[in-house]
Amino acid sequence: MGKLRGFILKNKIDCIFLLNAIVFGYIFKFARIVGDDAVHITAIGDATVLEQIKYNLDMYTTWTSRVLLNSVWTVALGHGCVAFAVFMGFCAFVMTEGLFQLFGRKDSVTDALFVIFAMMLFPFRILTSAGWVATTGTYFATSAMMVYGLVPIKRFYNGESIKIWEFPLFVIALIWAGNFEQSCITLLLLYGVWFVYGFIAKKVRWEAFAFLGVNIASLVFILTCPGNWIRKQEEAKLFPTYKMMGFLDKTELATSLTLKWIFVDSIPIIVFAMGLIAFIAVKKYKTSAMSFVAAFPFVIAALLGPLGEITYPLFPTATKLKELLNYYGAVNVENQGGGLGAFQLFAFLILVVCMIAGLMLINDKLEGFLCDLCLAMAAVGTGAMMGFSPTIYVSKLRIYSTLNICIMLVAAHVYAAHREMIVTEKSKAAVRCGMMVFILIGYIELIGNVLTFAV
Repeated sequence: MGKLRGFILKNKIDCIFLLNAIVFGYIFKFARIVGDDAVHITAIGDATVLEQIKYNLDMYTTWTSRVLLNSVWTVALGHGCVAFAVFMGFCAFVMTEGLFQLFGRKDSVTDALFVIFAMMLFPFRILTSAGWVATTGTYFATSAMMVYGLVPIKRFYNGESIKIWEFPLFVIALIWAGNFEQSCITLLLLYGVWFVYGFIAKKVRWEAFAFLGVNIASLVFILTCPGNWIRKQEEAKLFPTYKMMGFLDKTELATSLTLKWIFVDSIPIIVFAMGLIAFIAVKKYKTSAMSFVAAFPFVIAALLGPLGEITYPLFPTATKLKELLNYYGAVNVENQGGGLGAFQLFAFLILVVCMIAGLMLINDKLEGFLCDLCLAMAAVGTGAMMGFSPTIYVSKLRIYSTLNICIMLVAAHVYAAHREMIVTEKSKAAVRCGMMVFILIGYIELIGNVLTFAV
């Protein structure tokens, strides 16, 4: 027992993440097999693992470039609920380990709890619209790999080495995440910006060339996939009006829907990130105009979301921001005369400017601001890029998964940069208790989603 206790104390952070992964994975053991899950089970039948992989690889020429990630979750699906539970536990462990390596301090239990707390703020309910296995395997798993794949950038910045055994793990994570379009673009943006910064600061190492090469290869793999173009044409047949939309129409469609998701739809991780920025700004600038600018997006998001029942009766015009728009965008023939779409876009753009200003105000270093800005750009960009595919209608709210992860990374970076201001010695116990309460609430919500929601 003494040796076991010593091992746990020595590796307490990994033990916390492992325990969290076991609980997380066990919950998904009870996920319903419906939607795309049922379709794939019928398709693969009693096929062997190699036959299942071949089934997915063949789709590269007929339907999708996501053949690598699809092969992983299809194999898990084919081996029953226990295999899927292990797969989800593994993804949760990779997610928390990646977040901790990026933003945690060695042996800090508070930081470990924050990492789990941030993960549990992810809106898992948006992954229920096509079957749990297919959606989590596509969106949550690739997000976990994307987060872990960003760890080398921090190592490069701090001048830390990458161990020989770590290098293939990072390559696998980048290949896995890069097989999904939105995480591929996010990784390419962040590694590209690092590459430019690294050259200027003379911090580029040979590993950076290799990792950027993997990201570029992933993008080429996606762009040259015949199946993607076939799928786009087939899905477009379901939405005839989409085929008549021009470049600006598609850009506006996805941008307006993405900004509405960020500022109006009360997503926990996004509201928390805005609240954290507002808290830091108020602590730093007190009651000055600068603190008001930084806090403004959070105030609006809170008034339109959690406090909406109070806001809307007092300010009826505010309902216009939450009002559903035409299926084909905010500004179109049907609604531009009424000005609703233009009003929403104008209001959202003001909030975007205030959020960027807030990030600038709370960051004392240029590197910190660039990090937050690039993550925010990736968040909006991964949502906006979906306007150029009819998948925006087919995949529904799932398309915002990468956006939520990017905002989670912003929140984690803001926390890491100002943790002494957020968690003082006097408040440490209270903060830990608060995070554990919200982690428990997150798990209760997750259990409800897994047991209740299905296609």
